[in-house]
Amino acid sequence: METFLHLVNQYGAVILFVSLMLELIALPIPTEPMMSYVGYLVYQGQQSFILSILAAALGSFTGMNVAYWIGRKLGYPFFKKHGDKFHLGPERLDKVENIFRRHGAKFLLIVCFIPGLRHLSGYVSGISRLSYRRFAIFSALGVILWTTTFIGLGDLLGPQWMLIEKSLKKYIVLIGVIAIAAALLFWLVSFNLGRIKAWILSVAERIEQGDRARFRLKLLITCVAIVFIFFVSVTVGLIQDYFGRDFDDFNRVFSIVFWHLFRATGWGPVMRMVWMFASPLFLFVVTLLAGVWIVWRSRDSALEIQSLALLIVGGFMYMEGIRHLFRWLAQWFHWSFVGVPPFPDDRLILATLVYGFSAFIVSRHAVSHGVKMFNFLAVLMILIATGLAGVYFGVQPPSGIIAGYMFGGVWLSFVILILEIARLLRL
Repeated sequence: METFLHLVNQYGAVILFVSLMLELIALPIPTEPMMSYVGYLVYQGQQSFILSILAAALGSFTGMNVAYWIGRKLGYPFFKKHGDKFHLGPERLDKVENIFRRHGAKFLLIVCFIPGLRHLSGYVSGISRLSYRRFAIFSALGVILWTTTFIGLGDLLGPQWMLIEKSLKKYIVLIGVIAIAAALLFWLVSFNLGRIKAWILSVAERIEQGDRARFRLKLLITCVAIVFIFFVSVTVGLIQDYFGRDFDDFNRVFSIVFWHLFRATGWGPVMRMVWMFASPLFLFVVTLLAGVWIVWRSRDSALEIQSLALLIVGGFMYMEGIRHLFRWLAQWFHWSFVGVPPFPDDRLILATLVYGFSAFIVSRHAVSHGVKMFNFLAVLMILIATGLAGVYFGVQPPSGIIAGYMFGGVWLSFVILILEIARLLRL
């Protein structure tokens, strides 16, 4: 790595162009740290921001083009002839080709951010005979987005540009596993699309013949249960990272970027207004409005009012239980809270509960899909905005804000799960 950085200091944009070109052809070169370091040189005034991005983007685009034409000229005939040995015979290869023609270009926008997959993207595009015009447009946009992100982060972080490399090393395995799992899921769905369509049609026929409301309720319960498991899994990981003090780098990177975007003095009044959305009085009003909506629109108003009461009363007990849990874990691990901000944020937990349940209830009984979508997006924007306001006023570090959402999501999804199971038992 030090050798590459020394070369960047000496030759600047030229070595950046060559390195990114070779990496996209498939050579193992640490390009993200290199681009971050170039961003640091931009911060020091030793490099031009525009010239650095042009050199990085052109090098990446050139490497992807070389890989594309290798895959197009050599890859397809080879697999057409010998693909059966690799379980990729002519029929399956044609399927891959059709799938990549329909959807592959979109992946080129984000594939550079996924280690391992970006090295294959040019070859797969060529093997699948994706039209060069689509490949060129989407790959160019993808590499510009990728290179601008890392050079821009290096410029923003300045002397702390090494935090990017540390974060990449920490999460690269997780990112790789998620990317591979997503790719496998995509290919499985694509190769079995006919069977999936047939299954959906058979389920639809059974719904028409049976109790449609019961089936939809069971499907909703299944989805909520999956969401609940997801939130529980994430919160367990957050607790481990908290006691391992693994949030320091994340908080520093986020804070530097955040204050670069919101350092203007005029944001104060806006953030104060936004933070009001998480105030106890405002949340109390939203809770009352949710109760009025339930009484007005719901046939199961008594059950849903009870669930709303369980959400709020149980939510306060839940937050107290979290505090006791953290104290017990701190004693167990001989860990001190001195100098460590509280975690997670109680206001964000309560805001997640109130806004999340209100959004669910409105969507549950709204007829218009437009109303449901607007309701969901409005609540999502409110929660994100209040979280940013919390960071702005120093109420919590970014990790505490995210933990507030996740811990709130656990109790929220649990209450909704209990509500829908009770509704199913009534049916």
